[in-house]
Amino acid sequence: MNDAGGSFRDSPGAVVRPPIAWAVAALSGLVLDALYPLPFLSAAMPAGWLGAIVFLAGLGLLVWAAATLRRAGTRIQTVQPTTTIVNEGPYRYSRNPIYVGMFLGLIGLSLGFDSLWLLITLVPFYFVIRNGVVAREEVYLERKFDDAYRAYKTRVRRCRAESVPPCRLRWHSEPPDNCFRQQGASTVRVGLLVPPILHSR
Repeated sequence: MNDAGGSFRDSPGAVVRPPIAWAVAALSGLVLDALYPLPFLSAAMPAGWLGAIVFLAGLGLLVWAAATLRRAGTRIQTVQPTTTIVNEGPYRYSRNPIYVGMFLGLIGLSLGFDSLWLLITLVPFYFVIRNGVVAREEVYLERKFDDAYRAYKTRVRRCRAESVPPCRLRWHSEPPDNCFRQQGASTVRVGLLVPPILHSR
């Protein structure tokens, strides 16, 4: 972790609080689904269980990330100053695990309610978070922590570890060798099913 101070406006200046943006996206999708249902899953698929698993995975990631920030003594709210660069817990693998958790939450709801509308609302939610929150946070953190944040930014992607090459679903059989990460004598297969939206830098 790295501490720093500054004489500038000490907050990211996000255009919206992410929980509010998430709630608006979720409620909009549910209202649209009530007015004009757009199911997209087969009747045989256990949509409720699948949605619950994805939603709880997103919630678990969000809680883990929030707890990591609290232990580090820095703020979670985007309207308050960041006091340190956190590179522990989920922040070892993603610069924005809380937002990834929110994305998974919306996907889980779309699966659980079998609603294409909820999946569609993920698109404007992503662009609001990407351009109105994350981009401003990164400018703020670079100004406040300078080289310490740039080094972290180089090492860790927004949504997954930089050391793992971005694997695409283009293979007919086995993926190329650079889609594996060697760890001693073992080989760990990683990144095969991560959507392209999560590969942003």
